[in-house]
Amino acid sequence: MKEHSLQLANGVTLSVRQLASATLASINVWIAFDRSGPASQDIGLAHLVEHLISRRLRSTFGDTYQAILGATTDEALCFFGRMPVEVLPHYMGALIDALQGISAPENAAELAPLMAVETRIIERELERQAQGTFSALDAKLGIRAGHDIWRGDVQTLCVFAEGLLCGARVYAELLSGLEVGRALDLLAPLSALPPGKKPSHEPPSPIAQPARCLDEATATIGLRFPVTTHGAREYALMLGATQFFCSSRPESLASRLRGEGLSYHLDRRFFLTGGVGEHVLYVKSAATGLARLDTLLSEYFSTGSASTHSLSTALATSSLYQKLSVENIGVLASRSGKHYLNYGAIPSLDEMINGIDRYSVSDFQAALYQNYFDQSFVELAS
Repeated sequence: MKEHSLQLANGVTLSVRQLASATLASINVWIAFDRSGPASQDIGLAHLVEHLISRRLRSTFGDTYQAILGATTDEALCFFGRMPVEVLPHYMGALIDALQGISAPENAAELAPLMAVETRIIERELERQAQGTFSALDAKLGIRAGHDIWRGDVQTLCVFAEGLLCGARVYAELLSGLEVGRALDLLAPLSALPPGKKPSHEPPSPIAQPARCLDEATATIGLRFPVTTHGAREYALMLGATQFFCSSRPESLASRLRGEGLSYHLDRRFFLTGGVGEHVLYVKSAATGLARLDTLLSEYFSTGSASTHSLSTALATSSLYQKLSVENIGVLASRSGKHYLNYGAIPSLDEMINGIDRYSVSDFQAALYQNYFDQSFVELAS
């Protein structure tokens, strides 16, 4: 697979990755934002703008094309689409038009009721997260999902949206079988964005050390892994780790648990805050198997574990990296279970600019081992 990168005169960064299909294309667009106040409030404002843009895109395209969806991280608004290549210019134009419409003060009367509708939708999203299956374990593990609801005025929202209309804040990735020149032509609407400065963010905040907590009420054990990489590829690592743990490979966690005859359920959530990640793995067992499950998890992940002996060989011969490098990341994420805002549902702008597909197999092996295996866990009270 070939990748071609280009930066336009206005600062837009483009990446074209050539895959097999010349009729269908996947487009991933990240628009970074600056944080001027409390991070949770700024993320709440960005989330509302993302909802308003996604609403406009849905009204334009409906359910005609696969995986037209939006998401928000702590650094960027993210939009994903998979569609026939001839639709791409229309999609890109509609995305920019939606952002321009939200940034225009003269649209305030139209925006106000839509803001109220989308705010209620966001409230329900966050309520569902807070009442999730693992909310009690999250609290014990020190995890806070979501963000504060933003309840400002239309003028502030318009000013924020106007600040997003800047080429230097945009990264667009196109995956298709098109010739590179033709592919870049399809992204031409982005060249109309004005130039500007990239946003600045505060340095990553320290994250807690690995922790584990057993919840007897739900027969579930929660494991919290701090995830840091050199190159801001936390999302790729967390997604790859999940695939490895749940795979049918004999070295996987799922295979180890099945080999012991344990009934189990694996789930996980990703969190990204300030550019650093935390991956929480939840393992649920029948109540009678909880003690054995606890022992097996310690043997699998903890310092001195013999289970990591064949890890390097297992990863070197696996297809994890290859799968990550060719999938549309939005579609891949949507297939992979529960995802939640501001905890790694979508990779950050920097993560994608550095490139999941530039994440070499040897780097992936090393990062997976360093972040998940041979760990010394803090035992948290049940």
